[in-house]
Amino acid sequence: MTLGGLAADAWADYRATPSGAAKTVAHVAVTHPTFPDSASASGNTTFAKAMKDMLANWNVGLEAVDAALTGTDTAPSTPSRYGTTLQPTDMVAIPSGDLPAGSPPWMSSLHAWAKRTGKNSTEKRSTITVTIPPDERPF
Repeated sequence: MTLGGLAADAWADYRATPSGAAKTVAHVAVTHPTFPDSASASGNTTFAKAMKDMLANWNVGLEAVDAALTGTDTAPSTPSRYGTTLQPTDMVAIPSGDLPAGSPPWMSSLHAWAKRTGKNSTEKRSTITVTIPPDERPF
């Protein structure tokens, strides 16, 4: 499963290589979790509509992944489906194994610590400001 267009493009580029072409794994491209923020900030839609659309896309992706799971050592559980908004229980810390080795604990927390900054869309696309959350600072 890839999250967003850039990840889907990277997967497609990899699949175009001899090593990638030899892989027989299922791939599902889904909307990146930042979509509701960015889409609503552009003024093309509301945050609520963008969230609803993203979660509907995720539900389709979950169904595709569920269908692709065959030959597992245990029966896969039926994945929970999202509604039209995220619920508090949907917001969980990033598993430490999904981050680079040695990443500080605050990177996997629910605190917002990275923000795109800049005067225009080009600067914002290329500039990320990282702020360690105050209650996570070891100093």
